[in-house]
This record gives sequence, structure tokens and C-alpha cells, in this order.
Amino acid sequence: MVYNWTMANPYTTDTSQDAEEVQLNLWRAMSGKDRVQKVCSLSIRLRDMAFDAIRRRHPEFSEHQVQLKFIE
Repeated sequence: MVYNWTMANPYTTDTSQDAEEVQLNLWRAMSGKDRVQKVCSLSIRLRDMAFDAIRRRHPEFSEHQVQLKFIE
């Protein structure tokens, strides 16, 4: 019997199992270099989104204060 990790521990709650399987297969098909580049890109995008959210909540913050709030 093959253990299906995705069924026991879904990555998301808003993605169908079929779509998740397609996503996982695409990740598996990537080279190591491509996976690292994709993860770095996603990380930068997430950080930028977090910075934007902090700026919206605290328009009075300087850029340095935004960075400190993010670290906090």
C-alpha cells in the first residue's frame, strides 16, 4: 500500500485534492534549481505583501519602522 501524504496532511483547505495533486506533480517535475528559484520568488512576494499590509495599517511608519514591525 502506498501512503498518500497529501490525503493525511493537505497543504491547503481551499484546493481540491485533484488540483493539489497536479501542483505537487509540477513541483516534483522541477529541477532542484527551479524549485529553489520558485521558493525564493514566492518568499519575496510574501514579504512584499506583508510590508504592504503593514504600510496600510501604519501609514505614519517610516520604511525602517515597517521593517522592524515585520521582524516583530
